[in-house]
Amino acid sequence: MGVNSTSKYDPIAPPPRARRELVLGLGNELLSDDAVGLLAARRVAELAGARVDHAEACVATLDLLPVIAGYDRLIVVDAFLSGVEPPGGAIHSGAQ
Repeated sequence: MGVNSTSKYDPIAPPPRARRELVLGLGNELLSDDAVGLLAARRVAELAGARVDHAEACVATLDLLPVIAGYDRLIVVDAFLSGVEPPGGAIHSGAQ
């Protein structure tokens, strides 16, 4: 029996790695209006369950690089006045 090179199954290849996703909430619970990013990220993580990891930070600095390293997808949830979207709106940004 010959080897079918178009087959997607390879008994020697390692199993596909699960996609790693992180929900990162930004905000400060001490300032009630700045806790929105944290609270929203917690809810997203709660709804997604074990499919995502969850982290929180009060500032977005280079110190977060070790936290986000190794993830295939990063979802950042923060609240700020953009001047573009009305309050409650969303700004989506993809990798460029």
